Amino acid sequence: MNENLFFPTDLYKYYQLLIRKFHRFHLITEILVNKKVTGESVG
Repeated sequence: MNENLFFPTDLYKYYQLLIRKFHRFHLITEILVNKKVTGESVG
């Protein structure tokens, strides 16, 4: 019964998927920014 207070399972799955996608996107942007910063500092 406690489950109903939190997420319905479908919403929870969607939420986890969103977090996973966002996390991957965040990692990619961080890598790109780091490359940009290191490239600028070297050049």
